[in-house]
Amino acid sequence: MRILFLTLLVLNLGFLAYHMAFGGGDTISEDVVLPGQDVATLEPLPPPEDSGPEEDAGTGRAGEDGAARAAARATASATEGRPDDGSPDAEKAESGAASRSGAGSKETSAPAPTPEVAVPETTGGSSDPGDPEERGTTGSTRPTCYALGPLSPELLDRVEARVAETPLRIVERWQGDRSESRYWVHLPPAPDMDGARERQEALKAAGYRDILLVRNGDMARSISLGVFANRANASQHQQRLQADGFDARITEQSRKTRAPFLGLKVPEGAGGSVAGVRRLVEQEEAALTERPCDGLHQQ
Repeated sequence: MRILFLTLLVLNLGFLAYHMAFGGGDTISEDVVLPGQDVATLEPLPPPEDSGPEEDAGTGRAGEDGAARAAARATASATEGRPDDGSPDAEKAESGAASRSGAGSKETSAPAPTPEVAVPETTGGSSDPGDPEERGTTGSTRPTCYALGPLSPELLDRVEARVAETPLRIVERWQGDRSESRYWVHLPPAPDMDGARERQEALKAAGYRDILLVRNGDMARSISLGVFANRANASQHQQRLQADGFDARITEQSRKTRAPFLGLKVPEGAGGSVAGVRRLVEQEEAALTERPCDGLHQQ
C-alpha cells in the first residue's frame, strides 16, 4: 500500500511539473484522486511570478524553481487536507498570524519606563555656625552664654561698667580658683645673722626703705626687697639694686586664691558687644569662654 501511495505521489508531481513547464492549461483536472481521500479538489494556481534575476546558479532559471515550489505546496496541501498556501484562507491565516506576531513584537520591544530620580532640594543656606561672637547677628534663636574670669577687683569694676552699656546681661556670679604668680626680689641669705644685719644697714644707707630681714625658714638671714605681681616691674627693681652693688635676685612664687567670675548672656543680635568685652580683658589674666547657658558655673 505504501509503495502504491508513493508511486501515485511521484506521478502526480511529474504531471504537475510538466503541466506548469509546457503550458498544458491553467487548471488541474478535478478527476485526479489521491490515496487516503475520497475527493481532492485542487484550486487553480496563479501563474508564476517573475522573480527578477537568476536565483539558482545550478538551473539558471528562476521560473522553473518557482514552479517546483508551487507544485510542492499543492501536494502538501492535498495530502494534509488543508488549503494551499496560496489560497485566500491561507493568506488570511498568514496575515492574521503576522498581525499577531507584529503586535506581540511591539509589546515585547516596548521600552520599560525609566523611574524618575528624586533630586534633593537645596536651600542655599550654609551649615557653618560661624564665629561664636557673631552668632547673635545671624538670626539664631539659641541664646549664647560666656563665662568671664578670674577677675581682679579692679578688672571686675571695669567689666561691670562696660556690660552696663551693652545689651549683654550678667546672669550669674561665683568665686573660682585663681592661680597667681608673684615675683620676689631679695638678697641671698648671709652666712650668719650679723652679716644679714650689715646688709640691711647698707641698703638703708643707699636709700632703700622697703626692706625686711628674714629670720626663719629656708630663706632665713636673707633680705626681702619687695614682691611684685608683674615680672617686668620686678626686673626693673633688681637692675637698680645691682647697679648700686647689691646681689639682688628674683624668685617666682605661685599660689592659688579665690577670685570672682561672671556669667554673661548674649541676646539675639548682640554679638558685637562680646568682642568689646574681650578687648577689655585680653591684656589681663581673665578668659572669656563660651559655655552652655545652663552650665556656666563649671570649672
